[in-house]
Amino acid sequence: MSWKLLDKPKTLKATKALAKQFVDMTPAPHDRPLSERRLMVYEKLLNADQFRPVTWASALCTETGDLYRVNGKHTSVMLSGLDKLPDFFVVVEEYECDTLEDVAKLYATFDSQMQSRTAKDIYNSFAATVP
Repeated sequence: MSWKLLDKPKTLKATKALAKQFVDMTPAPHDRPLSERRLMVYEKLLNADQFRPVTWASALCTETGDLYRVNGKHTSVMLSGLDKLPDFFVVVEEYECDTLEDVAKLYATFDSQMQSRTAKDIYNSFAATVP
């Protein structure tokens, strides 16, 4: 089966409780370590009003019975550490996976290089704005 989206994604206003829920969630197997540099970049973007809504995703694994965070670690950590949360929105996606391997496969779909824009894509976009 791999994975199944349980319901349509929900756009929610970020709250401390929601952020803490994702911070405390069991990470997907072999989740990348927390990067202080990434947190600093995200906070700088947030302070400059240049941070777009983000996607936080969880996966309920039938095999283990556990709920895993498959996306949203850095941004939930950042937001949960703020004294006052700005008006900020997150898209929450909830999945169900048969096996732990399916959880890993779903995790791999977030922020993958294959889905990311390359530097050349971005340069071409800016170049197109110059006559």
